Amino acid sequence: MEKLYGQDQQHQDLYRILIELMANTHNHAKGQREHAEQWWTSAYCPNRNRTCFTFVDNGVGIFRSVGETMTGLKKFAQRLGIKDNLDFLSNLLRGQLRSSTGLENRGKGIPMIYELSMKEKVENLTVITNDVFAKVGTNDLRSLKTEFVGTLWYWEIASPAGKLIEVAT
Repeated sequence: MEKLYGQDQQHQDLYRILIELMANTHNHAKGQREHAEQWWTSAYCPNRNRTCFTFVDNGVGIFRSVGETMTGLKKFAQRLGIKDNLDFLSNLLRGQLRSSTGLENRGKGIPMIYELSMKEKVENLTVITNDVFAKVGTNDLRSLKTEFVGTLWYWEIASPAGKLIEVAT
């Protein structure tokens, strides 16, 4: 954050995204396996007006997680006419699918990440999971020929108003 803002400070949106992705990995990525999956994250600052983030887990991926642990959600999706993983991810991001638990606080994290990307607080949001590639801001959703087992998230955060911040190094 020092490189982006010229001072060390908290970034609430970044914190919210990371907490959501860590929680999803802990709660869903293992599928029916006994052990929790590990996750990795990286931050890369190619210049002083942008930082690139990657978060990856090698779990079962969003769609296998839904198939194994959230059968009610999958059935609800089918009733909405969602026929494949491309439709499913699109609806999941936009908050069209509710948690199968019925709990008010569940099922809001991924739509929150999507909202941040639509408000340009997060740029170039990309998700790769199972057989789907999605570059969210450009609505580029594609099926993958080779399945990615797990989930990879990529996004960028720019400095305010795209200003180049000079930081003493």
